[in-house]
Amino acid sequence: MPPLQFPEIRRGVHAVSSLYVQGRKKKNLSGRAVMGEGKKAAFATYYGPLHFLTVYPVVADWLKNCPNPPERILDLGCGTGACGAAIALALQHTFPDLAPPEVSCLDQSPWALGEAKKTYRAFGLEAKTKKGTLPRDFPRTRKADCIVLGWAVNELSRESNTVLLSKLASALQEPLTIFIFEPLSSKLSPWWDSWASRLSPAGVISKIFKTEQERPKWIEKLDHASGLDHRILGARVLHSAGQKVEAVATKE
Repeated sequence: MPPLQFPEIRRGVHAVSSLYVQGRKKKNLSGRAVMGEGKKAAFATYYGPLHFLTVYPVVADWLKNCPNPPERILDLGCGTGACGAAIALALQHTFPDLAPPEVSCLDQSPWALGEAKKTYRAFGLEAKTKKGTLPRDFPRTRKADCIVLGWAVNELSRESNTVLLSKLASALQEPLTIFIFEPLSSKLSPWWDSWASRLSPAGVISKIFKTEQERPKWIEKLDHASGLDHRILGARVLHSAGQKVEAVATKE
């Protein structure tokens, strides 16, 4: 937070919210979202924690019946690392006797990669980071990987969206776990149904998740000051169980 004060972070929250709702048509949405200290602070202290609080219960519930827990987390479009860290923590809580998962982060923002390292380190994990963009720098995958795309696909252009879907479909020829989180609003992810249909042969399912949680005081304070309400958290979720079900078509 320092050297910023609360009013500056509140303005950052407003700026980020306005950008993702009203300024989406301009290029480089993800880059513009972290331009300015106020918006960076909003991600680090507000939106990141909200994403963490949304992702953790989804993954923790899935892990209750998970036969093959992931060994490596690929946090793509990682931002501050909140989503991948939530998955890592859920894995550690569910399988305390297993070695901590490897973590690899990808983002185009050097600032975000630095924040992701801090986030993972706070949970006792070291993350490898790489500066890059999706889909161009989609990593090579291997069995027992967990790919996480947390509120990242909605930032892509239509062309990049199509290429990334093809790369995911190809990766799912092998048994992988994937978690894709996006906003509840279908207007922000009009591609959702086509992705769900394309990936369903590999066992990927689509669902709407909502949970009511007690908000941390900082989140509650920023909610009140910003006219927002996160007593109920939710997301659209695409996820697979990490088991090979059926070959996925890699071409339209």
